[in-house]
This record gives sequence, structure tokens and C-alpha cells, in this order.
Amino acid sequence: MGTPLAGCSRLFRLRRLHGKRHRALHAFRFRDYVIKSLNQDKPFDQFIREQLAGDEMVPQPYRNLSADAAEKLAATGFLRMAADGTGTMDDKTSRNAVLADTIKIMGSALYGMTIDCAQCHDHRYDPITHADYHRIRALLEPALDWKKWKAPTPALSPS
Repeated sequence: MGTPLAGCSRLFRLRRLHGKRHRALHAFRFRDYVIKSLNQDKPFDQFIREQLAGDEMVPQPYRNLSADAAEKLAATGFLRMAADGTGTMDDKTSRNAVLADTIKIMGSALYGMTIDCAQCHDHRYDPITHADYHRIRALLEPALDWKKWKAPTPALSPS
């Protein structure tokens, strides 16, 4: 489970997006989730499921959450590791880039390899094909629907 912890550090670096520096304000919740999971020796399959679909494991509306439910929602911070400049430059290209970066992060963290090339074409010896890439994208698209993007609220977006 060391790969997600290493990936967690991405959240805490200052990022330069469209000429501005941004900091992930609530990244500590995901970091705390990862550390707690490691300390509790959480089964790896559960650890991954919570990161990819923790929000689906908690009934809505998200009010008066138990500690377990709040932890599952915090786990989905993994899907927010991609740099998100859509608050400053909210266009289709930026939104699509967030989704592509999320897939890139998933590929490196969960498959242990880069899968960027598969977005456009196949390589003879790569295990992830162009079709597989878009199957992964189809799984994420409902959660990160770039066509119905919600702009960050002023309380959550850094100034």
C-alpha cells in the first residue's frame, strides 16, 4: 500500500495552474485516511475500493455521517489528485485534462505503469490498449462528468 501513500504527497505540493499557485485545502483528510488505513492493516482490496468508490458506499444525503462513512468519503480524495485549474480556466479542454490526469494517476498508482499513450494509440507491447483506456475512462466519466462540471465554491477555492 506504499504507492497510494507516495501519491498522497502530490496533494500537498504547491501547484502552478494557469499562472497561479494553488494548495489542496482539504488534502489532509485523504492523508489521514491513508495513514489510518496503513496503521489498521486494512485489506488492500478494501483500501482500493474505498478510494475509487467510497462515495457509492455511503447513502445520501451526506449529513450526520458516522466516522466510517466520513472515512469512506475522505478516501475518494485519491480521485482528486489531478491538478484542477477549472476554477480559473473553466473550459472543456481544462475539464477533459482533469479527467485524463486522473486516469494517468490511477494508472501509475494502481497498475504501476504509465498509460498516457493509450489515450491516443496502441503500442505493440503495452498491456493497456487504446480501447482499454477508454473503458477506464467510461468508468470514471459519470463521477467526473466534464460536461456537467461544477465550479469550486469560493469557500473551497484558494484565492
